[in-house]
Amino acid sequence: MNRPRFPLLTLSPIGLEIGGGEVRAAQLSRTQEGDRLVCHAVFPRRDGPGPAGVIEAEEAAWIAGVLERRGFVGKKVAITAPHGACSAHIVDLPDRESGAPAELIARAEIARTRRCPPDRFELATWYLPQRGRTDRGLAIACERPDLEKHLDHIEQAGLIPLAVDLEEAALARACGSTLRVEPDGIHALLRIGWNATLGVLTLGDTVVYTRRFEIGIGPYLTRFREQTGISWNDACRVLESHQPETDEPDVFESTARAAWHDLAVDLGHEIDTAITYVTHAHRTAPVGHVQLAGYGATRPECLSILDEVLGMPVQPADTGVITPDDATKADLPRAAVAIGLAGRFDE
Repeated sequence: MNRPRFPLLTLSPIGLEIGGGEVRAAQLSRTQEGDRLVCHAVFPRRDGPGPAGVIEAEEAAWIAGVLERRGFVGKKVAITAPHGACSAHIVDLPDRESGAPAELIARAEIARTRRCPPDRFELATWYLPQRGRTDRGLAIACERPDLEKHLDHIEQAGLIPLAVDLEEAALARACGSTLRVEPDGIHALLRIGWNATLGVLTLGDTVVYTRRFEIGIGPYLTRFREQTGISWNDACRVLESHQPETDEPDVFESTARAAWHDLAVDLGHEIDTAITYVTHAHRTAPVGHVQLAGYGATRPECLSILDEVLGMPVQPADTGVITPDDATKADLPRAAVAIGLAGRFDE
């Protein structure tokens, strides 16, 4: 019997981002032309918006069922650590050519700073671009008790966690093809969330600074819901509003315009401070661009106001994956973190 002449498909795990307001998932295949989108989904949290912390077992089982119904293949997932479990630290590291155990040294320093045992947290550490004679690194510590509980509930749902990744690393990976076009430039990646926004500053595609701003779309929709007395499902229709060009917007589009405008103004001043800090630290690096992910990544209010405040070109996050049509491609900035998680291609 003749075998088909098609190469075996290299399929990624399911990139799974569980946020405060919704769940985002993506799965990719690796081809000679590049990474291709196989399946993606964005759906509300089972019990409505809330804190993006450790997921409970019942909701994890519900999410597993939704993924199966939406056409995702397999049970293997790559996830982010639960919100609030991670903290970022700038640490002094040994000379990168010395062969000294940089991660062990960073772990000891963070444990001393936090006054806790060194085995209480998981740690990711990498060297920052060199400035002067000293070597410094960025270390992200994740509290082990919260992480283990999170993983237990996901495993109880029948899912198989292959990897726990940093949200900032997943976001930089998703946007990597665009960041590498300007390898010496300082770029800003913003993932607008429900309760908070993640700001990631990179030099090329290397993460050099990360900060979480307590600014998200959730409080704006909460006020809208309280003023109107409508349900969460109806209030969240603001997020799906697609009438930015009309002169006679309905109530949802009117609310959307006001919410995205106010959020962008508040967020612009916060991220401008972070960009100023990084540009002063890397004075010789040219200023690059800003990419938006998560909620409102394609809203004209967010793009234009941030462009004006920051003085940098702002665009929706470009994940670089191959999609079946332009409409699907336009949806992907919202799921950029999930795409970055899937892009690990863990075996």
